[in-house]
Amino acid sequence: MRALLAELRPSVLTDSSLGDLLRQLANAFTGRTNIPVSVKIAGEHVLPAEIQVALYRICQEAFNNIAKHAVASQVEVDLQYEASPTSDTATTVSQAGALRQITVSSVEMRIRDNGAGFDTRELASPGHYGLGMMHERAEAVQAQFTVTSQPGHGTEVRLRWPATPHKEAL
Repeated sequence: MRALLAELRPSVLTDSSLGDLLRQLANAFTGRTNIPVSVKIAGEHVLPAEIQVALYRICQEAFNNIAKHAVASQVEVDLQYEASPTSDTATTVSQAGALRQITVSSVEMRIRDNGAGFDTRELASPGHYGLGMMHERAEAVQAQFTVTSQPGHGTEVRLRWPATPHKEAL
């Protein structure tokens, strides 16, 4: 019950690292479904809150779709950050009450399963609410969202957020 309440509280989604949140989500998913999840994080950084929440919610919905439809025996989540080497494009963000200055040029999240897969041409037909919600969340944060699948070969959900550096005018 505590884990369910934590999933509903938005502050939990911004006060922790995305990597930790995805690991917790994966552990909860495995506990409910007995489907093992491998989570790989590369180059973890602090993200703006709206981006972090969108990535978490998209992963959460992908897990729901896998549990309902995929008949998978394995799931992989890969999260890869790329930081810009320049410091003049740094973004100041708050995490756990502390301000940190970081520069993230992009983040990519891939969620793959080895399940039944489906024909992606069927995405235009009604009834794909979960995928539609993921797409809307990605659009809301100006991220690229793709779904790759083929019957009998599993599914991959990919989200890429290119951070656009912004400088304050003097």
